[in-house]
Amino acid sequence: MSKRESQYKPLLLTTTIRNPERLRNFLLVLKAFDGKILTNAVCEIVEGELIRRGLYIPTRGVTAEIKEKWYNLDLLNDAEVSSLIELNPQQHKEAGFDYGWPSRFDTHYKLGMWFGFVYYEIGEKVEFSELGNLYVQQTEINDESFFANDEQQIFLNAFARYHRRNPFQRVLNHNRPLILLLGVLEELAKDSDWGSVGLARHELPFLIVWKNNDAKELANFIVEFRKKWAYTPSSEVVFDTCEQIQGGWNKAEKMSTITKDLPDEVLRKFRLTGLISIRGGGRFISLNSDLKSISDYLLKNYTELKTFATEREYFDYVAVIDPFLIQEGVAKTQSTSDEDQAALQSWVEYFGVENIKKELMNLSKGSSSKDDVLRITPEPLRLEFLSALLLKHTYEHSRVVANYKRGDDGLPISHAPGNNADIELYEGSSLHLYEVTLIKGAAQVKAEMAPITRHQDDYKRGHSDVDTIFVAPNIHIDTVRWVEYWNDKGFKISNKSIEEFVAAP
Repeated sequence: MSKRESQYKPLLLTTTIRNPERLRNFLLVLKAFDGKILTNAVCEIVEGELIRRGLYIPTRGVTAEIKEKWYNLDLLNDAEVSSLIELNPQQHKEAGFDYGWPSRFDTHYKLGMWFGFVYYEIGEKVEFSELGNLYVQQTEINDESFFANDEQQIFLNAFARYHRRNPFQRVLNHNRPLILLLGVLEELAKDSDWGSVGLARHELPFLIVWKNNDAKELANFIVEFRKKWAYTPSSEVVFDTCEQIQGGWNKAEKMSTITKDLPDEVLRKFRLTGLISIRGGGRFISLNSDLKSISDYLLKNYTELKTFATEREYFDYVAVIDPFLIQEGVAKTQSTSDEDQAALQSWVEYFGVENIKKELMNLSKGSSSKDDVLRITPEPLRLEFLSALLLKHTYEHSRVVANYKRGDDGLPISHAPGNNADIELYEGSSLHLYEVTLIKGAAQVKAEMAPITRHQDDYKRGHSDVDTIFVAPNIHIDTVRWVEYWNDKGFKISNKSIEEFVAAP
């Protein structure tokens, strides 16, 4: 079968793997097959391992017992996995892969190829790159903390090299999206009348459908658009403008897809690099000034476009590690400075305490957010941010230190490093450590409890009065028993559901 003809298309980074935590978990499963020949049978085995861990959840044959195991992060047995594989034949076809489960495998892992983490094709060995190995090293499935530095640097490296026109995706658009965005922000900054605000969020769709890598041309286009529509165009105007840039849609496109869904997903991914800050309550996008040297380096070294004859040639390029990006490209950790305390307070005032509580309860119930700032932040990281804000409101005269990595806008980019508590509250001579998670059920003990005692011991070296508050959507009985056991041994740990935390932080 011949490959389909290349076309101009909107930038699509929405796959079945939506966020970095999920991608890392999927790659950890595939890592066990590194160096093995990929066959249809191996594809199905890998998919079975995803199902075993609840990383991919099929629809048919899911019993209450299976749901309970997934809920508690327990593994399914072989019989349960085989039954789900058999009951859920995949109505799916990807180029180069047989219909069914092999094609589902490619859907799950193709983003890992685009970003240079792992190379695979039927009949050849699965091959993790040095970058891919860095991404999965020393971590476990469903570990929310990961290494914050590694995550940010890895995606910075990946997006610096990522080309829209590559043999995997076969589109005519020829640009490096992240580099194009940085160039546009630089060009807009030169326009004293229309460029000082950065890129408006409703203008991001123009970058998503832009055909070339000419940042100056796109910036001039945006300025002319602003002169006509200012900063309040309707979604219909933005959608029609995108269609004009595109030269007509290749397939029927929903206005919400072009003006909201794709921009949100692209922004969500670009935020992973640490380079992009949010302004004006989510209405504008600008460069994180703390990492301007990184942006300057990228614009100097990564603006030139390359062409690739084969998928392997492209993979070998995008998988190369740039030591400068891996060593230098890290956003700041929230500090205890007056400036950072003021930044927390400013977000408290922006959202308002009632909205903060409402959004925390949304997280507890698994409900989505409609807020332009919060909806681009992954839910576990959003919980850390909102929890810090509620503590800052409640203890406004105390120091609240949120250890997530942040941009110059004060918004979180990635989780607190593994050697720190999520949040520290300094109240007089007492230090309260807050560990927050969205994990439910008995899985809380497996994923969260061991670090709590380790962190408390570490902090005791510098503080005489330290206690820990564990916050989750609900508190499992195993967690209660675990805390009682360690409190009997001299630790000071307490549990709160998110609802209890909202009522009394």
